Amino acid sequence: MINSAGFKIWPREVEEVLYQHRSVFECAVVACQRRQGRSGRRLRARKPRATLALGELEAFYRARLATFIIPREFAFMDDIPKNATGTILKRVLRDQFAQDAEARRAIRSTM
Repeated sequence: MINSAGFKIWPREVEEVLYQHRSVFECAVVACQRRQGRSGRRLRARKPRATLALGELEAFYRARLATFIIPREFAFMDDIPKNATGTILKRVLRDQFAQDAEARRAIRSTM
């Protein structure tokens, strides 16, 4: 469960909506720390040989979910990390997002 500004969000609920989209093969929704102790929602989706624009994805979510449930950030990747049994490793995804955020902060601080 993700607690975002007092709202309870179930990642599986968000993932189930995205699985309905024809261009998404698999996805994972993870929580990540944001400023002021709030959790954000970030989505990683795998889309082999499919075209999916960010605007199309946001419109798809807006038509099916409440505004506070829609992920704040999206990332597309070719392969989502999994263990030997095929379970998505959300812990690894959270770590990747943390590294990406640190890299963005470092770039901003050097400008």
